[in-house]
Amino acid sequence: MQAQAFQLDAAIAVRRKPSRLWLFIGDRLTRSRLRFTAASTIVVASLLLALSFATTSNNRTANGRGLGSDYLAFYDAGTILNQHGLDRLYDLNLQSQLYHAHLPGEPEHASLPYANAPFFAAMLRPLALLSYAWSYATWTSLSLLLFAGAFVLVWKTSGLPEKHRTFGLLVALSFEPFLIECLHGGQISAFGLIWISLAIYYGKLGRQWAAGLALSVCVYKPTLLPLILPMLLIMRQWRTLGGFAIGTALLALVSLVAVGPNACIDYLRMLAGYVGKSTAAGGGGFQTHKFIDLNSFLKLIGIPSMIAWAMLACVGAMVLRSVWLGRPKDNESAQRLLPIAWAAAITWTLVLNVYVGVYDSVLVIPAVVLTCGALLRRANDTGRNLPLRLRCLLLALWVLPWFSGLIARDYGVQPFTIALLALGVYQLNLLQRRAMQPAVVTRGHVAHRESDLELFSPLAAEAASPAVR
Repeated sequence: MQAQAFQLDAAIAVRRKPSRLWLFIGDRLTRSRLRFTAASTIVVASLLLALSFATTSNNRTANGRGLGSDYLAFYDAGTILNQHGLDRLYDLNLQSQLYHAHLPGEPEHASLPYANAPFFAAMLRPLALLSYAWSYATWTSLSLLLFAGAFVLVWKTSGLPEKHRTFGLLVALSFEPFLIECLHGGQISAFGLIWISLAIYYGKLGRQWAAGLALSVCVYKPTLLPLILPMLLIMRQWRTLGGFAIGTALLALVSLVAVGPNACIDYLRMLAGYVGKSTAAGGGGFQTHKFIDLNSFLKLIGIPSMIAWAMLACVGAMVLRSVWLGRPKDNESAQRLLPIAWAAAITWTLVLNVYVGVYDSVLVIPAVVLTCGALLRRANDTGRNLPLRLRCLLLALWVLPWFSGLIARDYGVQPFTIALLALGVYQLNLLQRRAMQPAVVTRGHVAHRESDLELFSPLAAEAASPAVR
């Protein structure tokens, strides 16, 4: 078997010789360079965040922007429940009044509505008792803890070497959607990240009911779930789906008790309105360049709404077909394929959706970790053992968010969506190969499934050595 594997390697090397550009990029993706870049990015962003707090006056920073930007919507939601009555949680006029009261000087038409589930607003009530600056600082600290906890859970699930976990966390913390959009921008994506990570972790341990209960908390933002639930169905995770149903029912009951039936009905109406806006021609009131889903991508390049939805349906059908072809035949196969199935479902959730803000792309972190874990299993494996094309793709995913919004605004193309599409295709390919050929062979000092060999470029074979610069 080993001789056959090396013969296959030679055939692949002839068929897939990497270009000089691939070699140039791959040679520079070393751990020391990545560590320095990530650490420098975090330090600069932390200093800028501290400067924002130090120069804040009337909730406005020295550059004229509101402190915490989007966090004001969540603070106002807690304030409404604390001071203005439960039934008025989704009162847009009241939300606008509070927005201008907390951030005077904004244009009259400006507003920042709260658009998440009622039970999450109830969780924000203690934070709304603090002054806005202290509330935002507290939430920033909580986001850091939630993000780090989620990363550790997924890393344990992936089977990646523990000695590289700190390095991986450093790179993840420097990811622009978290570092800027969530910490500087006050977004709450780390909350969804921790519950999805818990669901993945419990699922790997075989605690499927607990996994479903954890996943149910993500109904605070239903757009996080449209492809994850079908994936669980195809992967035969019946108890996880049962736990999800029970958890969702309990959270619905909590919402009714916390804010009353009128506010819950208002929430459902608001959701329907958001779906209508996102599916309408044009931007529907959204800043489309700040969204990374394929729906927004097609709108940006001027595709008519009906044609865009037809294209989305075609892509969705192809994705479901690929997952169906890779479906497990028994429970043992389902458990083996579950991590990479989770990775593919998360990535495609970010792409095939009605609207996904760039801040929610922090969910790609567990997808990336699980994908790497599916390819690296030994204690002496490192990122240098990953396929070259995957490493370059991961580099693109890290770099693009820093300027993709500007490109989308000025030129009408969102390159970050293209990178996510490429990652999703890669993961589906890996899932299909794992499902069809589960045998394990050895390539150098690294153990891989036979189906993974064609995913490797010749440089990856050369790089697969214990020595790492």
